[in-house]
Amino acid sequence: MQAMLVRQTYRGVLCRHCGQAIRVRPSIVNRESAFQQSEPNFTKQWCSQVFAHRCRTCGAEAIYTLSHIVDFEGENTT
Repeated sequence: MQAMLVRQTYRGVLCRHCGQAIRVRPSIVNRESAFQQSEPNFTKQWCSQVFAHRCRTCGAEAIYTLSHIVDFEGENTT
């Protein structure tokens, strides 16, 4: 019997201070997908593209845009 390898991924940003990958809240991921699927001129002008996020590793907070969100591999509980 073959075991299937399942890669776990999560959406997150790189901390601007320490460079650690940090998971973003589900509400931010939902905002990102709504922004990408919206009509070009209507919803995008009313959807905030920036959010503040605190790194649990170094404790620093920074401002990010939705375009900073990328996929990371592995398990991240922070």
